[in-house]
Amino acid sequence: MHLLNFITRFSGDNECFQYFRRIREHAGFECNNCGGKYHIWDDRTDQFRCIRCEEMIHLKTGTALEGSALPIKYWLLAAYLLTCEEKTYSASEVHRNIDYMGSAEVDKMLGRLDTLMKGFGCHVNFEMLLLACVKNR
Repeated sequence: MHLLNFITRFSGDNECFQYFRRIREHAGFECNNCGGKYHIWDDRTDQFRCIRCEEMIHLKTGTALEGSALPIKYWLLAAYLLTCEEKTYSASEVHRNIDYMGSAEVDKMLGRLDTLMKGFGCHVNFEMLLLACVKNR
């Protein structure tokens, strides 16, 4: 994907949120409370609800994004920059390109993405890295 396509596709927070939600739904996950594998999306709370036990599950829970204060759009941008075909950016270049006041949060994000990328042992594309983020492995 070229940079212009990325910018058009992920122009706002909602587009990024919905894209990550679709990846999470497609990958599947288990409820931490009961182990249930079937969930529905609750538009009122912007969370998944386990069909078996009614537990509410935040979109970031159980993913590499869990506990991060960074918006999802920053994760998508970093994943894109680290995997883009035109030019692969170093972690320090990504850090400079992400305009966020909490540099420690960006460092944690880059560390998590780096760990996930090393798990592949080969070139990783954008979709592969996001799927690894969702599965947190």
